[in-house]
Amino acid sequence: MLDIKYPDPNIAIEDQSDIILLTMCIWAEARGEQTIGQIAVGCCIRNRVIDPRANWWGNTWREVILKPRQFSSFNKDLPSTPLNDEDPNRKKLLSPLAYGTVSEWSRCFYVAIGIFENLVNDVSRGANHYYSIPNYDISIPAPYWAVGKTPVFTWGRLKFYKL
Repeated sequence: MLDIKYPDPNIAIEDQSDIILLTMCIWAEARGEQTIGQIAVGCCIRNRVIDPRANWWGNTWREVILKPRQFSSFNKDLPSTPLNDEDPNRKKLLSPLAYGTVSEWSRCFYVAIGIFENLVNDVSRGANHYYSIPNYDISIPAPYWAVGKTPVFTWGRLKFYKL
């Protein structure tokens, strides 16, 4: 069995390895979801990495994951507005076991390995965007980019789109 890796709290988030960044993103964005939801989030990230139009998102795992305003758990140093405040999950990224369980992190790590090594089929149906409905509260409006669009995949609180 593959040894589980954890973030190194002595180095900046941006300097973590690609597999740790991917695990952090899945953990922060979908740790409360069932495995299929976590896989779909990882697939959405992978779809951006492999997209031939990826210059806007970036061309590497690191560039895609750390692109400002793309994955809210990595938001920092943005102008302070209700939509741009630093995400509370960012503070948790370097110490996931202080905010979650070993099994939560382990599951996200193994999902990340499967996504990273292309061992997992794309359950997101080609999605390159997703959003989560907080607490299933449908009164919270969808992001502007999802308005009028039909999700290609829905799982739990997560809606996935191929834009």
